[in-house]
Amino acid sequence: MDLQQIMSTYGNTHLQMAYFYTEDWHAAEEVLQNVFLAASKSNVKSTEFETMLLKDTMNFSKQYVQKKKKNCTI
Repeated sequence: MDLQQIMSTYGNTHLQMAYFYTEDWHAAEEVLQNVFLAASKSNVKSTEFETMLLKDTMNFSKQYVQKKKKNCTI
């Protein structure tokens, strides 16, 4: 699946999920760019693709929040 297809198929749902974790639209868009870029390079079977996207969106969002908290405490 190419990047354009991934973005049009999964974009809104995953953007909302990333926003849920980050509470920042700009951060959610940044997270989603990273997720979709990684997904476009992966060789995951189509049956496992959406599951991978969901996990990656959650993990990338949580990592973003952790980095943000770490930078604020320094």
